[in-house]
Amino acid sequence: MLPAIIPLLVNSLGWSIKPVLEKMAVQKIGIIDFLFIRYIFTGFLSLCGLVFYIYWQNKTIMSYLSFNYSISAVKWGLLVSIVAIIALLAHYYLLKNFKVHYVVGMVESSIVLFSTLLSSLILKEKLSANKCWGIVLIALGIYFINAS
Repeated sequence: MLPAIIPLLVNSLGWSIKPVLEKMAVQKIGIIDFLFIRYIFTGFLSLCGLVFYIYWQNKTIMSYLSFNYSISAVKWGLLVSIVAIIALLAHYYLLKNFKVHYVVGMVESSIVLFSTLLSSLILKEKLSANKCWGIVLIALGIYFINAS
């Protein structure tokens, strides 16, 4: 557990700061404009990261252009990108129209609930009794947050 503390803190802090900055951005720029501008910059930064990674690993660009790798990368990259764009549109709508703490509390709780259920159904990951109780408690928490 100890080696995971730094990445866990960086991940948690980053994902905590992100919705606050996103709310500011969608209020200033707009939902659709910010979505595409964000992805343009994400793509550029990812391309720079890939070039650095290839150089650092002493690989060649050709190793990334093999047919099987390219087909798999395109298939999965496209699928995940489509799902992410749809989810981000909904997320930015929520951030623009509701308080950040409400959106993050509802969305993050729902993510835990849905990802646990989907990983069990699709990936056949085992659900323990504790996970089942956790799902029930998360669902109750979502209910009580909306009931007030």
